[in-house]
Amino acid sequence: MDGTALQSEPRLKSLGAEPDVAGPGTGQPVAGSSQSSDPFTPRAERARKLPRLVAQSLALVWSAGRRELLVTTVLQLLQGVGIAAQLLIAKRVLEAVVASGRSGGDFGVVVPDLAVLVAITVALTFAGAVQAEQSRILGELVARTAAVAAPAAPAGVSN
Repeated sequence: MDGTALQSEPRLKSLGAEPDVAGPGTGQPVAGSSQSSDPFTPRAERARKLPRLVAQSLALVWSAGRRELLVTTVLQLLQGVGIAAQLLIAKRVLEAVVASGRSGGDFGVVVPDLAVLVAITVALTFAGAVQAEQSRILGELVARTAAVAAPAAPAGVSN
């Protein structure tokens, strides 16, 4: 062990924790390895529980704030479509600028597409701000709902 690990052992023991002895030859998985981080729960069992956990999470979010969840979801979908539109219009603008530069033509043909690009960018910025605020509100609603529902489960019992 190196000197920093030796120095941290008394502190860990004073906190009621054992030093981390993971590594080759210790029987413990090395950080970042493909082995399970929880030796008591096999990976397959955790994978089997995932759909139920996702469903419970969605049910909690749905019960906490339907409107906020729907607004957030719709805004995220619209932002995805807006970004795709931005890319397509930006490509068209760049192609028009290059074509105008080669032929010595007028750059005025780019202005309408550029105006649409700016409008989409402004709309996406606004939608992003609204979506972020709705996400914050939804997070608070979920925290409140979870805090109210938490005393219903006996202490020390987990799902």
